[in-house]
Amino acid sequence: YLWSLPTVLPSLYCALFFLLMIRRPPRSTLSSSSAASDVYKRQTYDSDLDIMHALRRENHALSSQNDIMKQRSAELEAEINKLKKAETARLRQKALERIYPGPTSTTAKGNGCLLYTSPSPRDS
Repeated sequence: YLWSLPTVLPSLYCALFFLLMIRRPPRSTLSSSSAASDVYKRQTYDSDLDIMHALRRENHALSSQNDIMKQRSAELEAEINKLKKAETARLRQKALERIYPGPTSTTAKGNGCLLYTSPSPRDS
């Protein structure tokens, strides 16, 4: 009489109710409220921030290097143009000396004009 169905059934319902109430939620749930999970999330967030800051520093350093390289490139370009002008002037002088042997005003006076006069009609 003690273990009959009508007397045991309410006890089973109560036990089943309490077991269902204290079970863990499945792992696939989106709410992760454990302290370990929060620490893990914070560590990932901190490491992401560290990576972002490192990338910004690297970008700034590369930008500075790029500016320095642009400035150096402009300086070298100016130096090359200066050397080209000097070489052009030297080659021009050499060509003039070949065409017009003898003293020119660059060797005589230094102003870059050739001393050449055409015959005058009065000379004949």
